[in-house]
Amino acid sequence: MHKLSFIAMSICAAAMALACQQEKTCLDNESSDNQEQTFTFTIAQDDLDTKAGYDSNDRLVWKSGDKILVHGEGSSSSYRQVVTLSSSNISSDGLTATVPVPSGLKAYDRSDKGYVSKYYAQYPADAAPDGKLYYFSVFNSTNKIMRAGCDDGNKKFTFYDLSATLAFKVSGDYDEYAFYGNDSETIGYKHYMVRYVKTNSGYVTEFPYTGEDLGGTGESIKKIYNDYLTCDGVTQNYVHIPNTIDFSKGITIDFYKNGSVVATYKRTSSITVTRGKIRHIGDLTAELSGNPGGHDDPPAPNGDLCTDIGTTPMVMAYYTYYTEDLPEVSKLTHINYSFGKIKNPSDGTGGITVKDTDRLKKVVALKSKNSSLKVLLAVGGDGAGGFSLMARSDSKRRDFVQSAYDIIRDYKLDGIDLDWEFPTKDNGLDYSSSDKENFDKLVKELRAKLGTSKIISVAANSSPKYYNFSNIMKYVDYLNVMTYDMGRAPDGFNSPLHTPYLFDQTSVEKAMKKYVNEVGISKKRLNVGVPFYGKAQKGSSVYNGSDSYTVNFNEMKSILEDGWYERGNKSVKGYNTEKWDEGAMSPYLVDKNGKMVLNFENAKSVYYKGRFVYEQGYLGAMFWEYRADDSNQTLLKALYKGVHNQSL
Repeated sequence: MHKLSFIAMSICAAAMALACQQEKTCLDNESSDNQEQTFTFTIAQDDLDTKAGYDSNDRLVWKSGDKILVHGEGSSSSYRQVVTLSSSNISSDGLTATVPVPSGLKAYDRSDKGYVSKYYAQYPADAAPDGKLYYFSVFNSTNKIMRAGCDDGNKKFTFYDLSATLAFKVSGDYDEYAFYGNDSETIGYKHYMVRYVKTNSGYVTEFPYTGEDLGGTGESIKKIYNDYLTCDGVTQNYVHIPNTIDFSKGITIDFYKNGSVVATYKRTSSITVTRGKIRHIGDLTAELSGNPGGHDDPPAPNGDLCTDIGTTPMVMAYYTYYTEDLPEVSKLTHINYSFGKIKNPSDGTGGITVKDTDRLKKVVALKSKNSSLKVLLAVGGDGAGGFSLMARSDSKRRDFVQSAYDIIRDYKLDGIDLDWEFPTKDNGLDYSSSDKENFDKLVKELRAKLGTSKIISVAANSSPKYYNFSNIMKYVDYLNVMTYDMGRAPDGFNSPLHTPYLFDQTSVEKAMKKYVNEVGISKKRLNVGVPFYGKAQKGSSVYNGSDSYTVNFNEMKSILEDGWYERGNKSVKGYNTEKWDEGAMSPYLVDKNGKMVLNFENAKSVYYKGRFVYEQGYLGAMFWEYRADDSNQTLLKALYKGVHNQSL
């Protein structure tokens, strides 16, 4: 299991603000060449730390072997010194430690800025990156708690910690845990800096998550992994979170054994953790769901959902098994490998069959390049038969569910995406008036078999009429709403973001509002569908002769730039003109008479759909399909920027 790093916030003592404001003179704290100077490291009563440990009153105490980094002037070769505590340095109550610091440490004199402090320190010492620290502290990637301190002008350091701490006990056979908020709260950063500076309005503490100072990134962390876990039901385990956070939808703790989640604690009510305080939630053993015993086939209680649906906002690709190139995954959070099929569609038997399992293995192996990537098997798709026949039979449903479980286990997948298009719909395949109710049974049985460690998602039509959502959303983690195929040239747009100026038709916005306002599904459980293709007028110069009228984005260069269409060699130069509909937020082509012959997607239209996801607060965006993008991933990059509110 990939270990994400956790950085806790740390700042100089609040008391230093008062000291710095009261005394503006330059203080001489530098030692003579052959003297040792002594600093007293004082721990405030409410400070918390995982390595220094706690006493019986939940007070932080120093331990022998703790290493503190003291630093001063950055231009000196000896500006940073590591101090190792021993038992002789530590007071009987463990709250203070007095240690000699080598005289070679040079003071960082910023009295010209009004700073009293000339020496700075941070704990643990090994969490400080190489390079200059100047008069603030920088912490690199680590799972350890962070504290920073600075002197008061009298060789006395006070450390303060901005961590809020949650404590729990647990019994069982687990080797690590992961903690996260149920509303995808940010609970850390991969790099963290803290500095105390003077401004025109006074002295302030700054928390730059990114910056040229580090030359790094402030990528947020939404899950803390920790292998410091004791499972004897007596010993406290501590989760350290930067600053005070209100988890409005509660928290989840997954317990792992050999890299797999085998038990889960989930609290759905709000809980607040406060800086400098420990919030005890007690012994969790009796409240665990999943499989407290750590067996291979954990049952899930009715109504449970997956405890880890992955990184959000989602940027999800449907990737077909016949795509020539493996996907570039740096900007993807999820891949739905498409499609698994019902083995015998004529009678619904045989479970699931998957084509090109070697390619599936290669896709899963891409997690080595993106450790947070989730890979699911999408089963079904347009034209897939056998669902109705399978779902109406208890034994055939059991075979389907067992087959899904086996495939997910054998290929190390993260879940299943169900693409029955659609229950009760007469699409030339088998269907029945009882399809909705049978689908309810299917997802319930899938959740019971897969447990809470695997994702179950459903591909939903832009019109919410094919499922009993009040039933299935007890077991389905999220919906992938196919907000496309809404129209084709010359009479409509394929996927207009808002109501087009040209036509009075439905839109992405209207479709998503139905799910939220009429069906009552949270935006945080809805992915907005984005097509990487457009729809041509049949018989036009850009029509490729297929029944789907589809023109992929990677074919648009031939049409727009080269003046000929790759799959028909039909001239379009001087014949078609590109236009933009401000309502649909989509481009289109018209012929010499001004009639639409093609609507399509480009970087601009896809970007605005991503911005819609960001601005409206949806779970994320999914797109059909990866193969339709160009070799530069132009649309994927645009979608990613929109979803993350970046400039195009």
